[in-house]
Amino acid sequence: MLPFERPAFGHAPLRRFLNLLSMRPTLILVLTASFAAFSSSVAYYLIEKERHTAHQKRDIEQVGRQAMLEAEDTRDQLTLDIVQVQQYLTDFSATRGEDNLGDGLALAEKYAQKFQTDIERAKVLAKDSGSDRLYDQLEHLKSAFPDFYRKGDEMARAYADQGTKAGNQLMPDFDAASDKLQELLDETQSEVSIPRQSRGL
Repeated sequence: MLPFERPAFGHAPLRRFLNLLSMRPTLILVLTASFAAFSSSVAYYLIEKERHTAHQKRDIEQVGRQAMLEAEDTRDQLTLDIVQVQQYLTDFSATRGEDNLGDGLALAEKYAQKFQTDIERAKVLAKDSGSDRLYDQLEHLKSAFPDFYRKGDEMARAYADQGTKAGNQLMPDFDAASDKLQELLDETQSEVSIPRQSRGL
C-alpha cells in the first residue's frame, strides 16, 4: 500500500449503520409494543389480585355476619334454657315437689345440660364472627351458670325435704346467682343485637 493511499474498509460498516438506522423505527415500535403488552399484563395482574382480595374480604365478612346472626339466635336459646331451669326449680320449690311437679328437678337438669350444649355452639359462632368480646362474655356466662344451677337445686331440695324455713334461707343466694347470670346475659345482648341493616343483610 502506498503511503498516500487510504485503507479500503469497503462499504460493509456503512451498510450496517444504514441498515440499523432504517430498522430503528421498527425497533422502537417493537419495543413500545412489548412494553405496552407488559404494562397491560402487570395492570391486569394487579387488578385481578385486588379483585380476588376484595372477594376474599367480602366472603370473610359474609361468614362473620352470618355467624353473628346465628350467635344472636343461639343467645336467645341460652336465655330460654336459663328461664326453663329457673322456672322448674322455683315451681318445684313452691310445691315442695308435690302437685305432679315431682319431675321438676329432672326437667331442670335436662335444660341445664342443654344450656351447656348451646353455649358451646354460641362460643364457636362468636369465634367465627370474629368477636373476641362476645366470646369472652360467653365464657363468663358459662362459668357463672354452674353456681346458679347448684344454688337453685339446693334451694328446691331444701324446700321439699326440710320445709319452708330451710328453703327460704337459701333463696337469697339463688336470687343473687340469678341476678348475676342475668347481668352477664344482658352483656351478650349488647354485642349481638346490632341492627341487621348495619350488617348488610
